[in-house]
Amino acid sequence: MRAIVYVRVSTEDQAKHGYSLPAQIEACKNRAYALGCTMVEVFSDEGVSGSILDRPGLSSARDRLKETKVDYFICLDPDRLARNLSHQLMITEEIERRGTKLEFVNFDWQNTPEGRLFYSMRGAIAEYEREKIKERSRRGKLQKAKSGKITHPAPPFGYVFDPVEDAFHVDARQAEIVKQIFTWAAEGNNSYRIVEMLNEQGIPAPKGGTWQRATICRMLRNQAYIGIYYVNKHNTEGVKHNRYRPESEKKKRSIRPQDEWIPIPIPAIIEPELFQKVQENLDLQRRLRPGLSKAFYLLSGIVRCGACGSTIHGNLIRNSNKKPLRYYVCTAKSPGKPNTPKCITRNHNADKLEAAVWSWVERVIKSPEILSDELNSIKATNKLQLEKNLQEVTAKISQIQEEKQRVLNLYQKGLINDEDIEPRLKEIANRMSFLEQKYRQLMEAINRSTPAELQELKQLAAKYATHIDNLAPEEKQYLIRMLIKRVEVTDTSIIVFTKAPTDAHLKMPI
Repeated sequence: MRAIVYVRVSTEDQAKHGYSLPAQIEACKNRAYALGCTMVEVFSDEGVSGSILDRPGLSSARDRLKETKVDYFICLDPDRLARNLSHQLMITEEIERRGTKLEFVNFDWQNTPEGRLFYSMRGAIAEYEREKIKERSRRGKLQKAKSGKITHPAPPFGYVFDPVEDAFHVDARQAEIVKQIFTWAAEGNNSYRIVEMLNEQGIPAPKGGTWQRATICRMLRNQAYIGIYYVNKHNTEGVKHNRYRPESEKKKRSIRPQDEWIPIPIPAIIEPELFQKVQENLDLQRRLRPGLSKAFYLLSGIVRCGACGSTIHGNLIRNSNKKPLRYYVCTAKSPGKPNTPKCITRNHNADKLEAAVWSWVERVIKSPEILSDELNSIKATNKLQLEKNLQEVTAKISQIQEEKQRVLNLYQKGLINDEDIEPRLKEIANRMSFLEQKYRQLMEAINRSTPAELQELKQLAAKYATHIDNLAPEEKQYLIRMLIKRVEVTDTSIIVFTKAPTDAHLKMPI
């Protein structure tokens, strides 16, 4: 016979119960051998909260259940399987649907009405216990902060953490770098120039490598350097487990209301007068930025990366001769997006990209009948795709309606309480609202009248055709935005999404 052993441990579990992974594995294997199993496969998750459903080890165990016949699925205790009641019941149903028997070392699981009731009670208690642990931990940290102690050892650059005193002390070497950065900023240098000077002098960044503008911007606004360090400023609840969540369920870091911040005095590195001077310079640079722009980008605001879907922004990049050249750069590549893999596409030369798109615009304005023929042909193809998309959206709406009914059935059976069902129904309603909006948009696109839109295009062409070769950059940008909804760029092609009709697009080589 074959058995799957699943074990899990998180920080609070080890501290409170001593549930080490080796101890769990040994206990679960002994149960498997006692049941007569000769093949035992172990799956584990270390340092992952039981409130997360999509854990790597658990997902692998569930995949194995689908791939092969398994006689027993063994855990030490129900709360090792999940600390969320609805997750626990769902996984249990999935295991039993595969014809596998669920076994716990520390719990006598009986597949009877009474056994399921007791099992649900254990799951509810585990969920309650998890929330109590979180609440006690949070209260303890807040009380510690109010007494003037640092609650986590992550000091700003320029400081080191003293675990004995729970305090930050000045790192003399790093503090000199901080002072130099603030001095340069007070002299009027912007963050780009400060990064250049640091890297030119070979000064190592906080985590090694080269300095980045985002690091400098954070440092120059950080009040810790004048001796004020705030605890409870950011709400990061659940953020550390984002790598286990689907994109739609990821938690976002946010700023709490200022009256909830807890100030803790630490040694100052920068004088308040110098800090204030830097803040004034930063505010001035921000206000004047549009007038001091070193480069104009014709396609600003409408370019997206065709590889990853992120926005693309203009950026000046110096070549080997230190000459700044205009490029369009994917934001998932530089500066990068949190919790998103770095985009591997190349930077796009602004002159070449703008010339290609503007060449298309000129052709349309000078000969709008050419675009009419192309768009009419594309319209027929797009309608088929739109109808296919409509079928997919309709199917998803039906699935969500069925999901809602299943949740209501669980509530009627007493398996979900009032506090649990409300957020679940709200989340289902949000998804339904999004899909219904998408459904309406698709129907409008399918039924849209192309001739009227093409007539507007001809009127625009008549206005600009006679002097299109003499337009100022701002006029060109206006005309582009009148004709183009967005431009998607890959390493090999440019796709222009037009506004007449919506969703029609033309592809050209880059």
